Amino acid sequence: MLDSIRQNAQSWGVKIAFGLIIIVFVFWGVGSMDNQPSNVVAKVGKTSITVNAFAREYEQQVELVRAQFPDVTSEDLKQAGLKMRVLNQMISEVLLVQQAEKQGLEVSPAELKLRIAEIPVFNDADGNFDGERYKQVLAAQGTTPGAYEDKIRRSMLAQKMRDFITMPAAVTAEEAKAMFLYSAERRSMDYVLFAAENYLDQVKPGEEQISAFYKQNIENYKVPPRVTLQYVMITPAALADGASVSDDRIAAYYEDNKESFRQEERVHARHILVLADAGASEEKVAAAEKKINELYERIRKGADFAKVAKEASEGPSAPLGGDLGWFGRGQMVPEFEQAAFAAAAGQVTAPVRTQFGFHIIKVEEKENARIRTLDEVHDEISHRLAEEAALEKVTPTLDAALEALLAGEDLPAVAERMHLSLRDSGQFTRAQATGLLGVEPASVELIFTTPEGSVIDTPMEVEGGYMLAKVVSSKEETYRELDVVKADVIARLKQQEAMKLAADAAREAVAALKNDGSLPQSAAARVKRSEPFGRQGFIPGVGQAPDVTSAIFKAADDAWIAEAFQTPTGAVVAKRAAVLTPDETQWAQVKDRFVDAMLQSKREELYRAYMQDLLTKTKVELVNNKILE
Repeated sequence: MLDSIRQNAQSWGVKIAFGLIIIVFVFWGVGSMDNQPSNVVAKVGKTSITVNAFAREYEQQVELVRAQFPDVTSEDLKQAGLKMRVLNQMISEVLLVQQAEKQGLEVSPAELKLRIAEIPVFNDADGNFDGERYKQVLAAQGTTPGAYEDKIRRSMLAQKMRDFITMPAAVTAEEAKAMFLYSAERRSMDYVLFAAENYLDQVKPGEEQISAFYKQNIENYKVPPRVTLQYVMITPAALADGASVSDDRIAAYYEDNKESFRQEERVHARHILVLADAGASEEKVAAAEKKINELYERIRKGADFAKVAKEASEGPSAPLGGDLGWFGRGQMVPEFEQAAFAAAAGQVTAPVRTQFGFHIIKVEEKENARIRTLDEVHDEISHRLAEEAALEKVTPTLDAALEALLAGEDLPAVAERMHLSLRDSGQFTRAQATGLLGVEPASVELIFTTPEGSVIDTPMEVEGGYMLAKVVSSKEETYRELDVVKADVIARLKQQEAMKLAADAAREAVAALKNDGSLPQSAAARVKRSEPFGRQGFIPGVGQAPDVTSAIFKAADDAWIAEAFQTPTGAVVAKRAAVLTPDETQWAQVKDRFVDAMLQSKREELYRAYMQDLLTKTKVELVNNKILE
């Protein structure tokens, strides 16, 4: 394709054609070759959701996600399907507003005013609504009071309709208690584990068997196609790299947008957790409470908090010395939040009980709600302004680079002459391409179908701009030879056959049970009792074994179950041991939370059923699916 274009690279027709391609690519970061790109993403009945409305909502959601998870990447957001989630939320809101209006529901001016006045970012230092601040914040967000108030009104109206839909939901204390007793019940079991590892020495595969296993599992030894690229990024971030912005411009931007740098009250804390969830047995709770009190005494006597957390905490932050980083209100469970925000910097709280167990919290630092200083945000503003200035350079830079490539100049030469950073991708597979380069699936296919040594015909979309690339090397799909992977083949084959031998041994034990009601002596000598476990499928000492869990919870007595069960490491024969039912004290501790959770669940069921029915009666049309790519 490039060859045919190069012959006419100087013609106005080619320049205009590429100009159109660039313009369409620039449009909201979405590639579309339609002659008349739609400004509507979707239609819900007679209501349209526009590209601009969707873009604003999506960007707001991205900002919220990144405020909580600063390291999240565009690929993470794509994998999470954030664009589709946002669109689904917008469609749901349109449907709810339509139904609310049919039901005669409305939001009064007084309700709207009260709701906006409750939003902290619009309040002054004394916590009172500030009209001037309200206008400043909205201006910084690129919106107007009228547009913002309409959005809030529609959101409130949708919530009113949702409340109306879910109004019939009810949960009695008896119903909740029965569900709690069912879900919180724990059982233990007596079992004999026939571990596959004990049978490995009995498996001695021959060459024919090894060869046959290799052929049957050849896909495990596939080496997928691999490509190496040289590439340049033409994005605001890449073009802004190294650009200077004057301190005067940075200061002016800061003064004009001060409210956008407001930081809410937050706490930096560590914690030590001893697990004892809402359904834990009385013995488990007592043991956990004893342990947390002992740890608290160690810390009171001067033990280093971080060291104790590393040694004894049962939470995921233990390797970090219990460090939770900074968090604001609403990010932790209420009991934890209340204790953390009530403590002073440097203070260690007494043990706190939550739905997860017992915590000791050390507050490292605290910050009141404030506007970050110019020094703190100087680099952030500089980068933002540099990128804004570079945004205007994306199209002409891409145009000039394309023209040079079409005229026959090589990519490294273009990069050097235009002061673009030439990067080397290293070797990668199709599965790695999107995460490594940030390109769309269609571009991945283009990369892997372009011959070695060729420049890829088309600019490839990446976040904020484009990538131009040359395929330096391209390796076809191959399979590793048996001689290379023989050790792995033998190990897999032996494990497979050992699992079969373990299952056979377990079935022999079951046969003995059926014959005379007792286990063979060799098996009886190896009976173990598990720790108590719930209905979720994981059994301490055995692993994830849902079939075993189901059988133990169905067992009406303590007799051996006449069935052999496969496990991740072999096979087991088992029988029910202890049945641990939550007592009244445990129920009293969780009653209110459990009833609320069940009520919320019932409301969700009503809401989903209503919305599903509504969707079958309302025409919802996706007009511009390119937006969601």
